[in-house]
Amino acid sequence: MDPSHYLAATPSCGPDCAGQSEVRPRHRPAGRQERGASAGPRCAGSGIRANGSTAHAVVSQQRGDAVNDAVALPAGLCQRLLRQAAQIHRAGLKSYGLLTAEPGAAGYPFTATGVVFLDSSKNRRNDPDHRAAFRAQGEYFRQFDDAGFVADPRELLAVFRAIEDSGSQVVAPFHSHRRQPANFSLIDYRLHNPAFAWHLIISLRDPLRPVVQPFRVRKELSDFGITDHDDGRGSELAYQGPEVEPLALVAQGPHPALHRLLHTLHPQTARPGAAA
Repeated sequence: MDPSHYLAATPSCGPDCAGQSEVRPRHRPAGRQERGASAGPRCAGSGIRANGSTAHAVVSQQRGDAVNDAVALPAGLCQRLLRQAAQIHRAGLKSYGLLTAEPGAAGYPFTATGVVFLDSSKNRRNDPDHRAAFRAQGEYFRQFDDAGFVADPRELLAVFRAIEDSGSQVVAPFHSHRRQPANFSLIDYRLHNPAFAWHLIISLRDPLRPVVQPFRVRKELSDFGITDHDDGRGSELAYQGPEVEPLALVAQGPHPALHRLLHTLHPQTARPGAAA
């Protein structure tokens, strides 16, 4: 829910996109895997499921309509996401960045094997043009000047180039919610780059119980951006249209890594040795 400005990429951008520029992946997911068909383990249960020395579990708050509506992440990567997002949150800032994977990874692009945090201290949200566009989205954005983000375009362009030079591709953006639940808001929808099929939200409104939730997002480029001429109200509320659907987040890896992740997400219920 917590509004966020999506990560754009080209340094030049007019006021009608409120500071967002466009960078699309070099390999846009051709024949996007509808329903998340190959997105990692086909697991709809909430408990740990073992497979030899490795295990997997659904760790998201919500799940897709079908058992294979899933995004797969290594448990260690998910733990790193939560740890670094929490550090940034404690500093009073919003975290945001990019999830990456190799094009040949199983389930691509509904999977992630790497993450890049962008520098939250370079958030351009309160630059004059961007600030006016956010304030036009409703009272919430006038009350909280950390509601939303605009990635520094030079940093973002350098990051995209480094990711592609490494042989990986950006598969999805992510950002944290400092006060809101792990929902996909109206402004999140408007500012999601349609080049990507999903988006990950990390809610830290209760820092002791973080929530991670991926969403499938279908939209057109024509429905992209905010302006200072908008008369938005309640843009922090959850988007209700059929273009946005929750996905299950399946974490996988060695038993110790998965138990650490579950303890982070559910500190009162996770128990060592609970693997089935």
